[in-house]
Amino acid sequence: MDQHLRVIGPRSELRAFYELAKPVGFSEYRTRSIDPGIPQNAAPFVDFIFSAGGLKMAGTLASIVLAYLKGRASRSVTLDVKDGKKSVTLSARGYSEEDLQKLLLGCRQLVVFDPEAEKERKAKKLG
Repeated sequence: MDQHLRVIGPRSELRAFYELAKPVGFSEYRTRSIDPGIPQNAAPFVDFIFSAGGLKMAGTLASIVLAYLKGRASRSVTLDVKDGKKSVTLSARGYSEEDLQKLLLGCRQLVVFDPEAEKERKAKKLG
């Protein structure tokens, strides 16, 4: 059965994340700026679709998250993890690949962001 994972963030960061995910079998399912009923200032997102089993997918995704974070020190990844009946938001930075793998099994979405890249993009736009 196919599974979906939503990755949210600025288009440039989504592109960077997707470039790491594509070679290992993740395929872009759809990219949209907004969902109906979501405010217009909401961030763009990509839904990834994969057919691998959950554990295999979580291991691969953990290595992608760590590679993304290693790419630039200013990058961040936030995980929205279901913990029982509530949802918990955690930063991926500082977790081992094994611990990230466990967290990703209950993950509903990831938020990728690089504040320094955003500043550079805005400065370039103004200059």
